[in-house]
Parts: sequence; structure tokens; C-alpha cells
Amino acid sequence: MNQKIALGLVLWTGFAPAYAADKFDIPGDEHVMTRYSEATQTVLPSEFNVLVWNLHKGGDDGWSEDFSKFANSAQLLLTQEATSDSRVLGEFTSSPLQYEMATSFYTEDDVRTGVATGSVVRADSVRWARSKHREPIVQTPKMTVFTTYPMADGRELLVVNIHVILANLNLVASMNAQLAVITKVLESHTGPVLVGGDFNTWFSGRTNALLMWAKKQNLKHVVFQEDSRNQVLDHIFYRDLKAVSGSVHDWVESSDHYPLEVKFTAN
Repeated sequence: MNQKIALGLVLWTGFAPAYAADKFDIPGDEHVMTRYSEATQTVLPSEFNVLVWNLHKGGDDGWSEDFSKFANSAQLLLTQEATSDSRVLGEFTSSPLQYEMATSFYTEDDVRTGVATGSVVRADSVRWARSKHREPIVQTPKMTVFTTYPMADGRELLVVNIHVILANLNLVASMNAQLAVITKVLESHTGPVLVGGDFNTWFSGRTNALLMWAKKQNLKHVVFQEDSRNQVLDHIFYRDLKAVSGSVHDWVESSDHYPLEVKFTAN
């Protein structure tokens, strides 16, 4: 997205009718988290595949087939724009993964949208964070879900799945506010770390701020050797792990984001 056009869109949304916010409801804290399916494995294998994908709410042609393929090959699946409609929920409940979903908002039909992390093992702990800032017009927040998993070498892996605010008058500050919450969680964790999601880095100021933050946290950034994305919105960072290989699945047409896949081993 052109930066001037995007900024114009952000400014225009500040004058949008207030009634647009009535389309969605924000869940109370006790109703944010939902679990789908049950994991059968006890620890993550020493080598595991991670997939990060904004699902575009699973509404595009061919999505079910693509998702099923990835869900059966990944040990960790970090999704954004996940929903609880029948199509997506059907895939969640039939896959070999257990999903921890943090709801950003739900519609009058009780269809939830948020971030969901799937894993072949049950999470030892689950936490969530709601963004301080809201999207213009719809006035919905973005979510982060924190999960920890036992690894084969006895360590505990912290997985952070984030969807960053798309458009806000405080473009960098809104992202940094979400990153500050992650920083506090990282400071209290001593094992390996994996951070992935849709960071909405659609202009250079956000990208630079994100990379600076990652460096301060001693997080390595996955850089794909072959990357055909016009705009790099989705990222994967890690610490105390070894990235063996990675791919941008640019053949996928069932979302407006390409899935990112990385194979990791214990460092």
C-alpha cells in the first residue's frame, strides 16, 4: 500500500460515523479465550515446523484444502484473522492440532474473530493481551496470545502470536504499545522464544521500529532467501532455536497473505 494513500485512509477514518462501531462487540475478559480440539502429543519434537498465516477469515476459494494441508504438516500454527464460523471451526476441530483462540470481537451471530495458535501438544500456559489502541471506524482491538509448550529437551518454548493494529493516527506508537506488552512477557521467560504474526508493517517506519525492537530483545529475524511478497507484513522472530529452512508459500491464493513456514530445531 502506498504510504501517502494509507495515511490518507487513516486520516479519513477519523471522521467516520460513530455507528460503525456498533457492528461488533468486544468480549469481556472471561470470554476472550476459547479452546478447540485436544492435542495428543506430550512434548514438541526436537525438530518442528512452524506456520504463520493470516487466514483472511477463511472465506476465499480453496481455503479449506490449503489449511488442511498445512495443519497436517505443522507442529505449530500461528493464525491471524481466525474465526469461529462453521468453515474455519470445522477445520480447527478436525485437524490434529489443539487451538487456543483469543477473540478480538464477535458479531451479532456470535462469530468470533481473533488470533489462534495451534499445536500438536497441549499448552502448559495460556495468556492474552488486548491492544490499547483500536482500529478506526469499527473500533476493534487487536489481540496477542502467549502460549508455552514443553520441548523434547526439557525446556519450555514461549510462543507469541500477534496481530498488530492496521491503521491508527499513532502508527508507530500503536505497534510499539503492543510490543511493550510482549517485552514484559519475554523478560520473565528463560527458555526459547518464537514470535510470529501479522505486524502490518506496510510502511518503512513500522518495519524499522519492529526490527529495532527485535534486536533489543535478542530475537533473530527469519529472512527468506526467496521472497516474492510485494509488501512484507508478516514476520517470524526467534531466540535460542535454530532455523533450518524456510519458505514463503506464494502459490497459495486462498488468502490475501502468503503462509510462512519455517523448520526449527532445538539450539
